Amino acid sequence: MIVYHGRVTALIFDDPLYIIRYSELGLKGPRARNSMEQTLVKNILAGLRKKGQNAVIKRDKGRIYLSSYSRDDIVSFVLERTMGIKTFSLAHTGKISGLEDIIGGSVDLFSSKVSGKTYAVRAHRKGSHDFRSSDILTGIGDALFPFSAGVDLETPDLEIFVEVRDNRVYFFTSKIRGPGGLPLGSEGKLTALVSGGIDSPVAAWSMMKRGCPVDIVFCSLAHPTDTAGMLKSIIPLYEDWGHGYDARIHIMDCSPLIDEFTLTGKYTMPNVEFKRAIYLLAKKIGINEGSCGIVTGESMGQVSSQTPENLMAIEDGLNFPVYRPIIAWDKDDTTELARRIGTFTGENMGEYCSLFADRPVIKARSSDINREMENYDLTDSIVMSSVTLRSSELVEYYRKLVDEGEQLSEIPSGAIVVHIGNKTGNLDFQDGVNVVPDKLMEFVKQEGRDKTYVLVCKKGLQSAHWSGLLKAQGINAYYTTESRISKIRPK
Repeated sequence: MIVYHGRVTALIFDDPLYIIRYSELGLKGPRARNSMEQTLVKNILAGLRKKGQNAVIKRDKGRIYLSSYSRDDIVSFVLERTMGIKTFSLAHTGKISGLEDIIGGSVDLFSSKVSGKTYAVRAHRKGSHDFRSSDILTGIGDALFPFSAGVDLETPDLEIFVEVRDNRVYFFTSKIRGPGGLPLGSEGKLTALVSGGIDSPVAAWSMMKRGCPVDIVFCSLAHPTDTAGMLKSIIPLYEDWGHGYDARIHIMDCSPLIDEFTLTGKYTMPNVEFKRAIYLLAKKIGINEGSCGIVTGESMGQVSSQTPENLMAIEDGLNFPVYRPIIAWDKDDTTELARRIGTFTGENMGEYCSLFADRPVIKARSSDINREMENYDLTDSIVMSSVTLRSSELVEYYRKLVDEGEQLSEIPSGAIVVHIGNKTGNLDFQDGVNVVPDKLMEFVKQEGRDKTYVLVCKKGLQSAHWSGLLKAQGINAYYTTESRISKIRPK
């Protein structure tokens, strides 16, 4: 209870609630805005339910209010990761009859909090009142001044926000940023080609931020190892950011493509022709699922297949849109965002380009690709043998793969250690041999199918792929990386 200008005033506060704000939605026409607000509310509630929480949400004149929740930390976590939210605030609110109630309520809330601190008041008003926003600023500023270390409008210790809307007042001290953009599901569906690297999950996230539900296509070359790495990077994408959409994750065994583009002798540009092949896979899946286009994590000039000439040649004749949201980003920018959104794993099995050639083509011509791939026919068989999961199933599926795909912890007795790749390995032990991929089966036949083989490459992609092929033929094979073999080799 506060004495203000001789009057006793008392503002009765309701339970705290969250004020949720958006930006771009406010620019839409009434019909589109209403639809997008409904989608945003649905997604918030879906995100809360995923975390075991419930809440009541109301919409009113450009604001969304969330109340009747049980845990502030979970609500804040979900709101920070819901596409379409610009900012939100935890607010104290009450019904007012005039300016005196606002000033009295501010003293109740903040007189102790400004003790020994500087402060600033920011006011916003909507509706018809017998006072102005400037009256709110002056009244609260004067009322709190005796309790404080003074007013500082530039760099205050405490910022007090006051929002008056019709006959209610909302007090809060911070505006927490959300991702912005548009509510997930308010735009058309897309299909993202995702690897276990840094870039492609960021690209998928960027299109989700624009309101597009995103399904995933993953081309596995060394299942289960590379599949587990990919899942580790996209689980946060859907667990934390994908509220309201249970995406489809298509996992494909693309190891036949390696034989096709490296061993048949039909292709002179395997790095770009492989990329054309996985574009065709994504297109096939996308059309089947009603997608409006493909999303990739390509960044101009980052690897050999991502030069302007190659990208133009790869996409030629596809007749399906390709979206590249991070095409002009620096790697540092992509990595920074990946860390912030949780998709950065710190693990990298290498680029697909390393599987094909020491000197990959950087200026391919579409006519050459079209001629060499005229009779290419693996798309349908790969799609038909794919595994499709829902994003809600990813965590459990990942746990099973981790148990199945653990790396080698020690070199088995009598094993033959093989450095697999196109370059001579830099192995610092005497019993390792170097074998190029197209000679591996010949080498194994020569040494004996009954032997144990440990395949090694720089980052694990090639060794995991080729060890998987040996295992499929009943040969005892393991894989590891150059850095790890130096730690587990016999002393």
